[in-house]
Amino acid sequence: MVHQPSAEPAHIGVALISTRAAIDLVASHGATRVTVRAVAGAQILAAARVLARSAGVTVRPIWVDDDGGCDIVISLGPALADA
Repeated sequence: MVHQPSAEPAHIGVALISTRAAIDLVASHGATRVTVRAVAGAQILAAARVLARSAGVTVRPIWVDDDGGCDIVISLGPALADA
């Protein structure tokens, strides 16, 4: 499953909502892995790590460009060391 919110700074709230929904979906075992594409980078990643730890899932960034944007992969399993 792949979801791609806009990477524009004005859409950080939308990216956070999408990321939270993906974490909830994986934590509820509705999916084993979800990729949220083109999020705003460090701001969303920091929040996603906190949410994922409390939900018992793993968050891993895939950095896609030089301006700090990344995809976030959320998967089942214990959180690994931050990448």
